[in-house]
Amino acid sequence: MHRLAPLHPIIPTPNRNKQISRKNLPMIQVGTSVEIKGLQAKRRRSSLRRLDVPKLIVPNTSTGQLTTYDANAFFNENHNFDTNFKMETDLMKKASHLGSPNRNDILEDHNIFHDNKSPYHNLSHSSNDIQKLIKLMEALRNCISYQLTETKCNQNNTNVISVLSKIIELIRNDAIDLSPIKDDELTVILDCLMAHVNHPYDHMKGQHVPIGETMRPLNLTNFTQLSKVYELFACLLEKFVNKFNTRFFRRLLSVFQSPVREEHALVSGLFHKILNSFPCFLDQLYTQIMQILSDADDDTFSPNSIWCYKPLLELLASSYYNSAHYSQRPEKVDDFKYIIFPLIKHDKCQDFYQVLCTITKTFCNLDCNASLYCVQYLFAHWPVTSSSKQMIYLHQTQTLLSMMSIDMLPEVTEDLLHYLLLGLESFNHTVSLTTLNICNDMNFLSVFVDSPKVKSKLFRAISNARHNIPWDKEIENKAMDAATKVMSIHLNNSIKSSSSLERMTFQDNRLSFGGWDTIRKMAQENMNELDIARITEMPFNHKTIRKPCLDILA
Repeated sequence: MHRLAPLHPIIPTPNRNKQISRKNLPMIQVGTSVEIKGLQAKRRRSSLRRLDVPKLIVPNTSTGQLTTYDANAFFNENHNFDTNFKMETDLMKKASHLGSPNRNDILEDHNIFHDNKSPYHNLSHSSNDIQKLIKLMEALRNCISYQLTETKCNQNNTNVISVLSKIIELIRNDAIDLSPIKDDELTVILDCLMAHVNHPYDHMKGQHVPIGETMRPLNLTNFTQLSKVYELFACLLEKFVNKFNTRFFRRLLSVFQSPVREEHALVSGLFHKILNSFPCFLDQLYTQIMQILSDADDDTFSPNSIWCYKPLLELLASSYYNSAHYSQRPEKVDDFKYIIFPLIKHDKCQDFYQVLCTITKTFCNLDCNASLYCVQYLFAHWPVTSSSKQMIYLHQTQTLLSMMSIDMLPEVTEDLLHYLLLGLESFNHTVSLTTLNICNDMNFLSVFVDSPKVKSKLFRAISNARHNIPWDKEIENKAMDAATKVMSIHLNNSIKSSSSLERMTFQDNRLSFGGWDTIRKMAQENMNELDIARITEMPFNHKTIRKPCLDILA
């Protein structure tokens, strides 16, 4: 479900005595919004559609009119508000069973935090502590003020932060007796905290970025207050970990769709604290993450969930896949092959490719069959137009080949040669350079350049690569190096296979080196115009050296 914006509620409530019509409903100005009931049904399915996210204030069910609050008049009241704090958000609804708050409720809740003489500030070891804590938490629900900004902002509500710090200190020092707390009371407290964790934000500022561009993260105002909320959440969960059920997992994981990287760090830190103390939650976390990732269909990905892939994969890599016990389970290998690895097709894969590559190495090092599957998957979904994705696919192919068994190479040789030739023929600098980097890998060439058909086609394609972008010296140098390595591997294999090599004299070896050096110099001059006649005249005294040179140019 989409999370909506904390907006500027500056529109006065319309006169309720007048008949409701289109013209006397309040106009929605720039920077304001309300959630219209039924609007979500018209939106396309989100990959996080099952996650619970608190709603903004909805139209009043009793009057049928939109309920808004005059923020300007609200701040003109004689209350001790921090002058550095500026209210720029709709006030969240209280717990669903309490209904929408009225003006007096809101003023009372803010007075609780800003009046240091309030009895709710005098928490001590008494029987009324729990009720006071609940009252503070319910008031905290109406102090949600988080705005997205393009630059960092130090705007903070110092009064709310000080109260939260005091509550955290009292709970950590066991100054508040929480043992008699009831389940429904604890649920109210956690729901109030979750209202901050799942705070609304202006989704228009996180608009979808065109394909090929990197998603730029945003910043959040009042971030110190939010970090205190997470700290308090962690304190309560340490004491009531049995209440941390699937519902809270889903709501915490929904934070990963935020465009604010600092929020990702907060919720990841909370998960790490929980999992380090209670590893029993690993499987539950894994199940919830797989549910989110599996909602990404084979051919479509939700733009509203683009932010969640990287932090979710990082959480998996750091807390789950770092144990071989979990990675070796057959069902986990299947999840990797059919849910995680297909994310490489995503248009924004470059944003989370590094962590995806880490997870891929974890599985492929344990199961070489997974390497073969992944290589075949890449060949079946090879990008045609996106150069950035082609580079990712080429790099991933090179990584997977290094982990494959040599016996599996014949199954992919034909497709591999096809896409290497396409990369070498590309007029795109980065694609051509990435392909040449693979062709300069001696470990790869020593295995791949085996059959005469492969080495002949590859050598000619490498020779032609330098002419596709003739002004690019880097491409030219890489192509010459790759061609030299292909020929050297071919010659070395031929020499090793010849029984007459043992009878070669020192003079033969010296002349052989001279002949090879001549080939290298000729290649530097013009690789496409190697004269076979010149090769036959080179100072080769041994047929095992001269013949392979002619074969590779055949």
